[in-house]
Amino acid sequence: MLNENQKSIAEQYNSEFQDKKTALEDTSKKSSQQIEANIQSTEKNFSEMEESVANKNQVLLSRYQQSHEKNIELLKQKTFHYEQIILKATNADEERTKQYLKTLKRMNIRRETELKNIFAQHKRYMNITRKTQARVQSKELRILKKSHNFKMRMLHLN
Repeated sequence: MLNENQKSIAEQYNSEFQDKKTALEDTSKKSSQQIEANIQSTEKNFSEMEESVANKNQVLLSRYQQSHEKNIELLKQKTFHYEQIILKATNADEERTKQYLKTLKRMNIRRETELKNIFAQHKRYMNITRKTQARVQSKELRILKKSHNFKMRMLHLN
């Protein structure tokens, strides 16, 4: 009986050992599965976060790109506008300069014409004055000759 008792105790120990071993293996499997599930969940969360960050970055990049393109277009429009203003101002200055040059040319022609008229009038005046002086002189000379002749005759008669 001792043998049977010992066998039965050995079987009981063996059975307890197997039960505990099975329980530990089940617990280990559950822990492994839970750890594996946590790893998968963390990996899934990480990939979702990466995807979310990538999407947000893409949205930000898209907004920046749109803003950048809008600013470039606005800059082009302003540059075109300023170039048009400068071109108009340059054209206006050129037109004003042309008008000033035309006016200057007209004034120079008018001045030259007036000077020619003044010289012509002066020449006419000088001619008229010479002729008048020559007439006055010839008249005075005649009167002087007559007076001289008269005086000479008077001297001979006396």
